[in-house]
Amino acid sequence: MREFAAFCPGHITGIFQICDQSADPLKEGSRGAGVSIAKGVTTRVRIRNSSKNSFKIRINGKTKSAKVSERVINAFFSRVEKNYRITVDHDVEIPIGSGFGSSGAG
Repeated sequence: MREFAAFCPGHITGIFQICDQSADPLKEGSRGAGVSIAKGVTTRVRIRNSSKNSFKIRINGKTKSAKVSERVINAFFSRVEKNYRITVDHDVEIPIGSGFGSSGAG
């Protein structure tokens, strides 16, 4: 088994601009400024060899659907030849869906 962990602080945006007018996709996106806060999201990922690909995602200890995490896991599965069982635990200290960046942290 391998285990990885990362912390991402919450963020409050003060200035934000969508940049979507360029013909060059490398120059599109967004820019802005804000402040990071002490609370955020700690994510722990455990990966084990398995007979088939599977995953479980928990947010604050409860099994949940998490679209961002699921997308990343499925992209990983599409790029590896072996099968794995992946467990993702998000410890979320900030409100979800309130503009603190919890989706990006996840």
